[in-house]
Amino acid sequence: MRIRSLFIGLLLIRQAVGQDYLWPTDAGKVLTSSFAESRENRFHAGIDVKTWGRSGYKVFAIRSGYLSRIQVSPFGYGRVLYQTLDTGETAVYAHLSGFAPAIQEAVERKQEALGRYSITLFPAQDQFPLQKGDLIGYTGESGVGYPHLHFELRDKASRPINPFTRGYVVSDRVAPIVQKISVTPLSADSRVQGDLRPWLVQPRQVSPGRYQVEQPIRVRGMIAFGLDAYDQMEGGPNEFGTYRNRLWIGDQELFSAKYDRFRYDDNPQANLDRDYRLLAKGKGFFYKLFRDHGNELDFYQTSELYGGVAAFDEPVPMTGWFYAILEKLGLDWRRPAGVVNLPMGSHPFRIEAEDYWGNQSIVTGELLAERNSPAKTEGTASASDDSLKVNMQVEYYDDYCRLEFTFSNEPQGGVLLEGRSSPLTRQCIRLERKGPNCYLAGWPLNQGQPSPLELQLRRADDSSSRPLAVKRLYHHTVAAGSAQTVESEDGRCRIEFTSSSLFKPLFVRISVSEASGRPRYDMVSPVYVVEPEDVALADKITLAIRTNATDTSRRGVGLYLKARSKNEWNFIGRELDQGQSLVFGSAARLGSFVLIRDLQPPAILSMSPAPGAQVTDRTPLLTALFKDEVAGMGSEEQLQLLLDGRKVIAEYDPEDEALRYQVKRALSPGRHEFECRVSDRCGNRSRKSANFWVK
Repeated sequence: MRIRSLFIGLLLIRQAVGQDYLWPTDAGKVLTSSFAESRENRFHAGIDVKTWGRSGYKVFAIRSGYLSRIQVSPFGYGRVLYQTLDTGETAVYAHLSGFAPAIQEAVERKQEALGRYSITLFPAQDQFPLQKGDLIGYTGESGVGYPHLHFELRDKASRPINPFTRGYVVSDRVAPIVQKISVTPLSADSRVQGDLRPWLVQPRQVSPGRYQVEQPIRVRGMIAFGLDAYDQMEGGPNEFGTYRNRLWIGDQELFSAKYDRFRYDDNPQANLDRDYRLLAKGKGFFYKLFRDHGNELDFYQTSELYGGVAAFDEPVPMTGWFYAILEKLGLDWRRPAGVVNLPMGSHPFRIEAEDYWGNQSIVTGELLAERNSPAKTEGTASASDDSLKVNMQVEYYDDYCRLEFTFSNEPQGGVLLEGRSSPLTRQCIRLERKGPNCYLAGWPLNQGQPSPLELQLRRADDSSSRPLAVKRLYHHTVAAGSAQTVESEDGRCRIEFTSSSLFKPLFVRISVSEASGRPRYDMVSPVYVVEPEDVALADKITLAIRTNATDTSRRGVGLYLKARSKNEWNFIGRELDQGQSLVFGSAARLGSFVLIRDLQPPAILSMSPAPGAQVTDRTPLLTALFKDEVAGMGSEEQLQLLLDGRKVIAEYDPEDEALRYQVKRALSPGRHEFECRVSDRCGNRSRKSANFWVK
C-alpha cells in the first residue's frame, strides 16, 4: 500500500510538471514510436503521435516562445516547424500537411521567390511570436512515413531529449514483451554452448512480465548478453523501444541503460547500442547489454569499455621480460576495464526490461561456467596422413575467426592448429571436437598478423611431422583511425576508408562473382562482394569500380549496392574520375557492388486532370505519377510541372513517386495545358503534356 501511494505521488508530480508543457495535438495520446528507437544508422529523436491514418489534426505550440526555423522538403521531416521555447529548449513538429495561415503565406512567398518547393526560413524572433496553445499547423504525412505527428524536444545544447522527462503522461499499463536473449562469445578462446557463435534462446513466459531460460547456458571466457524486446501501450498494436534495460549476474549489477538523451553526432553509434551483426543477419533487434568499442553514448551507467561483459576463465598472467617489452611497445593485450571476472561454476542471471511508466519484465536463468577439456577422437582405424582430406569453413567475427574443419576420416590423437598471432610469435591451438570427423577452433585476429595468414594443421603427438594440411586466410587489415585504400585482386574495385570510417579494426575480404540479376539490370562489371557486411561503420566509405576498357560510352553507368533482403540494387553514385575509368559512390555499409547501365527514361504513368478532361473546379489539383525502374528519380530540380507553359511550385512525393500542385488562383474557362518533365539519376529524361478544359 505504501509503495502504491508513493507511485501515485510521483505520478501526480509528473502531471503537475507536465501542465507547463501542452500536448502538441488534438489527435490523442496514442503513440506509434517512442524516443531513441533504432532506425537505419540513427536513433529516433522524438515520439510519433498516432493520427489514425488521416491528416488534418491541429498542432499547437506547447509553450510560449517563437518560431526560429521553418523547413519544407520532399524528404525527411517534410513540412516542419522549430519553436524556441521560453525555457531555451527547442520543440520540433514534423510531417505536417500545412501551416497556420500567416506561416503558410510566408512559406509560399519564399517558394515563389526562389522558384522551388524546398526551402528553409530562419524568421526573426519577433516575426512569429507564439503563446502556449496557439495553432501552428496540421498533422500530415509530408516527407517520409505514414500520417502521424513527429514531436521532438531538444535541450539548450540542441540534444534530443525524451519528451516524457518533461512531464507528459500517457496511459500505459503494458509491460515489455521479451522475444529472445543472446549470449555472445567475445574472443577466440570464449565459448557459449561449446561454440563461438552467438547463442539465441527464447525464454519461456511463466507469468505476466516473468520469463525463464529453462536450461543452464554453458559458457567459457568472455561473454556478453543481448536482449530482443519491445514495449506496447494501450490503444494500439505498435511496438516501441524499451526505456531501461539492466543485467545482473548473481547479486552484481553489470549493466544498466536508460534512454533519456543523446547527441546528433552520436547517431552512427546506434549500431553499437544494438547488435548490428544479428540485425544484418536477420536475427532480430537486440539491445547490447554491454558497452562495445567506439560506443561513447550517455545512456549507460558505466563509462568503461566492455562494461557489462563477464569473463569466466583463468587468464594467463602477462609476466616476464617478453610481456614487459610488449607493454613498453604498446602491443600487449589486456582485458578492457569494464570486464568483470567471475569464478567457474554456476551463476544465476537476471535481465530487466522496463518502459518509462515502470512496467517491467524480468528474464532469469543460469550460466554454467566450464573449463576447457581436451578433445577426444572416436574410432580406431586411422587414415594415413597422405590420404586425409580436410575442408575448412571460415566465419569472421570482430577480432577472431571461427574455423570449422571436416576431415575425410577421424584423425587419431589430437590435432593442433599453428600459425602466427603476431610478427614476433607463433601460436598453437588444440582443435575441439564438434562431431564425427568435425572439429572447431577460434583464431585471434590482430593488426600485426601477416596476410594471407597461413595456418597449419598438425598431429598433436608429433609436432616434427609435416602438416596434415595448410590453410590460408585472405583479408586486408584496416586500422581504425587511419585512412586506407583496399583493392580487389584484379585491381578493378577500390574501397577508400577515411580516418573516421571505423569503430574498430576491420578485416576486409573482397570476392568477385559473375554479374547476374533480373532482366531489367544491364550489369557492365563483375559483382564485387566486400565483407564483412555484418560490422557497423562509423562513417561512410567511398567505393569505385573500373569500367570496361572497351566500353567507349559510359552514358547511364552508375554504381549500385545490393539490398539486404531482396534481389534489388540501389543506386549510390555515378561520379567519374579524371581519366573517366572509375565510377565512384559512397555507402554506409559494406556489401555487394556492381556497375549497371541505365538508358531507360522514367515512365510517366498518368496525369490528372486526364488528357481531354473537362473540369468544373477552377482550382484543380494537378497530379503526375511516374516510375523509374533502375536508378531512381533525380533531384527536385529535375522534376517539374508546368501549367500553361509556366513552371509551378509542385510538391514531390518520393514514396508515391508523384508531383502535385494545388492551383491557388482560379483558372479562366477554356483550354489549359498541363506538362510533366522528369529525369532520373542517370540523366534519362521524359516529358508528357495534356490539355484539359475548365468549364
